[in-house]
Amino acid sequence: MLPTPIRSRPRLFGSHLPAALASGLMSVALAVGSLAVGVPAAAAAVQMPTINRTLTAGPSGLGGTTYTISGAISGTIAVSATAQFSQPIRETLTYDDANVRQGSTVVVARSVAANGAGSLTVVWTVNGSLVPGTLSPTTTVPCTISFTGPVTCTAQSSSIRLIGPLPIPFTPILDLLLDASVTVTPGGVTVDSATFSGSAMIAGPTSQAEPGTQSVAVPCSAGVGDTLTMKDTNFVDSTSISGSNGPEISIGAWIPNLLPPFIPPAFAVGFASFPVGPPATRSFSQDFVDPSSQATALGSVLHNNIPPVVNAGPSPYSGDEGTPIAFNGSASTSVCGFPTLRWDFSDGGVAFGAHPVHTFTDGGSYSGLLTATDATGLTSTTTFSVNVVSLPPVVAAGPDTSSAWGVPVAFNGSATAPGSADQATLTYSWDFGDGTLPTAPSASGGSGVFHSYTTPGSYTATLTVANHDGQSSSATRTITIVKRTVSVGYLGDTAGTYDTQGALSASLVDQYGSAVNGRSIAFTVNGAAAGSAVTNSSGIGSTAYTPLLSAAPYPTIATFAGDSLYAGGSGSGSITIARKASTTTYTGALSGGPNKTITLSATLVDATGKPLGGRMIVFQLGAQSTSAPTNSSGVASVSLKLAQKNGVYPLTATWTPTGADANHYVGSAASRTFSLQVR
Repeated sequence: MLPTPIRSRPRLFGSHLPAALASGLMSVALAVGSLAVGVPAAAAAVQMPTINRTLTAGPSGLGGTTYTISGAISGTIAVSATAQFSQPIRETLTYDDANVRQGSTVVVARSVAANGAGSLTVVWTVNGSLVPGTLSPTTTVPCTISFTGPVTCTAQSSSIRLIGPLPIPFTPILDLLLDASVTVTPGGVTVDSATFSGSAMIAGPTSQAEPGTQSVAVPCSAGVGDTLTMKDTNFVDSTSISGSNGPEISIGAWIPNLLPPFIPPAFAVGFASFPVGPPATRSFSQDFVDPSSQATALGSVLHNNIPPVVNAGPSPYSGDEGTPIAFNGSASTSVCGFPTLRWDFSDGGVAFGAHPVHTFTDGGSYSGLLTATDATGLTSTTTFSVNVVSLPPVVAAGPDTSSAWGVPVAFNGSATAPGSADQATLTYSWDFGDGTLPTAPSASGGSGVFHSYTTPGSYTATLTVANHDGQSSSATRTITIVKRTVSVGYLGDTAGTYDTQGALSASLVDQYGSAVNGRSIAFTVNGAAAGSAVTNSSGIGSTAYTPLLSAAPYPTIATFAGDSLYAGGSGSGSITIARKASTTTYTGALSGGPNKTITLSATLVDATGKPLGGRMIVFQLGAQSTSAPTNSSGVASVSLKLAQKNGVYPLTATWTPTGADANHYVGSAASRTFSLQVR
């Protein structure tokens, strides 16, 4: 028994494309043009250009199934299908062309709608044991997608005769009918969009949705008169698709033709139609696309007509002369981006930028003009004022120093005016701190000044500097005046004789080579005081000195003790003491007789004729000798009884120093001839 026929079932394949506007990257190239400042704004005019496109999707597979038929006719039928869409659309761009202007923003409202009927093309692929080979029936039906909701479209193939293609009476007939149903549900519409014009690119959004709005900023670098063009590409309708496809069969037979002329020989009679099994289903995402580029001219670029807003900041400004004063024009604005700022100051200075600094060289009240210029040449101005405080000079008296008294000390102080305009007006005055009158103020008194101090001590020198505004400042330095150092040179005798007057002498000069007179110099010889002397106008002091030291070399020192003006000092030398010569003179008898007593005598004096008393004189007469000490007059006398034969004998009187005298004197002797005979 054949199944009950089924004539209708759900269509499983349809389509729907929602309206969406792609936000695309805008690149607008604007050739540089020129337009006179002050051109009045163009009258607003709403423009609504359209763009015609054709979207395509597929071919996309709808799936497939193999069916098994059993009964009077048995076998298999395998069915699969693909679907392909084509849909014409129209995009509409709505905007005000008065905003196609340097520095302005063009707001484009984008919308999309179907532009006529679309089509769905289904291609089936059929094979199996009941199919002679592989069949590819194709059906195209009207199918217009929607941008607001789902759309279901159905397609059915022509009847395909599988069994009984020839009209032979009483033979069976098997016909195949293919059905497909698709539902297209809109997701979102996007289009890649960029704007361009001439050579200046204007960046814009990418993947712009439709419906929606798109803002196109026209740069101020765009040339006046250039055509601003919207370029769209890669239109995409992202949809989801649900589809089904499957066969139904019709079974019949050929009935003989009983009417002459019996052509055709038989008629096809259907008995029943029914589906052979559940349809194949599939759901998937599918993009409806048009990758082509479409350019839409939005109009010619107009000149900017909005001048910049200029803001000079918190006027009046204030600050000190000589110190950079910061200015702030950052609140200035322009539709063409931040404007170029020029600051003109009443002292002749010029600065540029949002945060410039300017230094005023003198105190006072100043004014200024700030000019803002945008990229299209439009300008605006505003004024501002500046109060500059005058400051006293900064003074440096120089480093502390020291010097000997009476020597000119250099004073090289300096001063700097905070405002350079005051520098040439500065006057300088020194107070040296020693009671002398300060120097008179002068324009060059800060350096090249000399002063001599007469007394050692510590002095505070003060430099006072004033500007032309009467403001002054001071600085000090300490001057330490010290005693002059001296050099002592020993100039006295370097050789002397015991108990013989000589001289000790020395020179006294200060550190500058000047003779120091009227100062006492003390001398020592071998560490013992040897007298003192006062220096003369040549700085030389001398004193007599009689050495009473043993013969030998001795150190000599000349010392200056120092006073309120001079530091002490000393100089050393040496003196070599020699023994003093002596003279012995025989004054006694030169003849006598045997056994007679005679008187022998001699006189002993030193080299200066000074009698030497208490010294022993030895007399030698031939073989006889005797001695006698000298008295205070240096005379030694002694009696001698002659005990020798007649003859002539040598006679000597000799003094040989002993004890301390050995280091003080040189001995001496006298020789004579003595006659001894009877008269």
